[in-house]
Amino acid sequence: MNILLTCVGRRNYIVDYFREALIPYNGKVFAANSIRESSGLVAADYAIIVPSIHSAHYVDLLMELCLTNGIKAIIPLFDLELPILARAKAQFYTKGIRAIVSEPNVVEICNDKLETYRFLSEHGFGVPQTYTSSSDARHALCQGQLKYPVIIKPRWGTGSIATFEADDEVEMIAFYRRAKKMIRRTYLSTQSENELDKSVLIQEKIVGQEYGLDVINDLNGDYVTTFTKRKIAMRSGETDAAVTVHNSALYEAGKELGNLGMVHSAPKGAE
Repeated sequence: MNILLTCVGRRNYIVDYFREALIPYNGKVFAANSIRESSGLVAADYAIIVPSIHSAHYVDLLMELCLTNGIKAIIPLFDLELPILARAKAQFYTKGIRAIVSEPNVVEICNDKLETYRFLSEHGFGVPQTYTSSSDARHALCQGQLKYPVIIKPRWGTGSIATFEADDEVEMIAFYRRAKKMIRRTYLSTQSENELDKSVLIQEKIVGQEYGLDVINDLNGDYVTTFTKRKIAMRSGETDAAVTVHNSALYEAGKELGNLGMVHSAPKGAE
């Protein structure tokens, strides 16, 4: 079985993992990226230069690549690509190609930090207080519902772009405005353009040890397990170093979350 890793970037290690795993099956790893100099392309069996994920022809080109090269699975490696492949999931499925991505509604919630906040709140998970305007945050601060420091971040964000910590009102207003400007100047602008006035969040800062949960569901959407990691170091929004630990409470939280996010093995409209 051949697979396609899209937006491979500099993730050589992921390419190496899949190449090793496919050896018993005589499978090959195809890697795609819009930047020719991406180091992940070098590690793959076959490297393919593709247009931007926002190109009108992007999905059609991936379809052609898969059909021509016997590729049976597409694995996206970039957050902002997930909505695009999620919407095309059924289209790929009808051709015998599995796009390893959740259903569009799940991806929409996960990509939108405000919708994530609302979803988790509705299902009883503890979440930091979250506001979409500096005036609402100031009111909460005056009422004692929020206190400094606060975190300013893009509503649709990745890689810690435009993320700041403010210790007082002057910094909060300045960073809030700065975040909006940075969103306009980066690739985050595509997802934020329809709601630019609500594209920046102000959140309560949570103090304590950070953990990450890898919640594993199978391709039928059934919960399998949760891996809990105690974070040691972060870099550009990604975990740079962590230790796997056992924590019953976090395991159960991951299980509950995994069961809430169940999807069908066949995309809607393809069954």
